[in-house]
Amino acid sequence: MLTRTLSTWFAAWMALLTVAFYLWPGQHMLWWGAIGLSSTAGVLVGVVVHRPRRRWPWLLLASALFAFGAGDFLYNLLTDVFGMTNPFPSFSDVLYLAMYPLVAGGLLGFIRSRTGRNDRDSLLDATTLTIGLALLAWIFLIDPYVRSTELTLVQKLVSIAYPSATCSPWRCSRG
Repeated sequence: MLTRTLSTWFAAWMALLTVAFYLWPGQHMLWWGAIGLSSTAGVLVGVVVHRPRRRWPWLLLASALFAFGAGDFLYNLLTDVFGMTNPFPSFSDVLYLAMYPLVAGGLLGFIRSRTGRNDRDSLLDATTLTIGLALLAWIFLIDPYVRSTELTLVQKLVSIAYPSATCSPWRCSRG
């Protein structure tokens, strides 16, 4: 009963925030920040209410949601309040990039809790697919940044980090 009530209230709250986001676009920072914090809070409340056997994957996912939301909020703050044009790289990029290993760790925790630790066949399949996709990512996504003469070293490293994080073994092997 408590779970159903909490789920209903959470869905109504998120729907309200989504409607507000589109009705008042001038205050998108406020609404988007509330959506991000509410998502994080939803996961944390779910952990407290349901008491899963393994909490750490859920806590990693909550941390990933918070990092993503905080990265968006900071980027919007830099552009909308402080008037910066495309602040790159910035601390928001650190938060965005921190999200990837947190999500990967959380998903790996879920996979390990369901399949056990010794699933070498699946690991070999995922590694083979990941190496093939990494080659394509290098050729089409990363190499142009490496060869660019217009970017500083820090800009190159951050630009390379995004496709590298996006094409992690947990994401690319799952399609």
